[in-house]
Amino acid sequence: MIKTYIEINERIKSGNVIVVNAEEMIKIVEDSGIKIAAEEIDVVTTGTFGSMCSSGAF
Repeated sequence: MIKTYIEINERIKSGNVIVVNAEEMIKIVEDSGIKIAAEEIDVVTTGTFGSMCSSGAF
């Protein structure tokens, strides 16, 4: 199953998007396998923000 940016953006707008962080995704893949995880999850967040992060400088 391939999801396009358009499909994911439509799910975001409708409020039916499934978002998890990277740690949650690891557990989902371990429990369900990569194929099911890819089908069920729409967005995986991986970003950080901190004083040592380059974005923290701004």
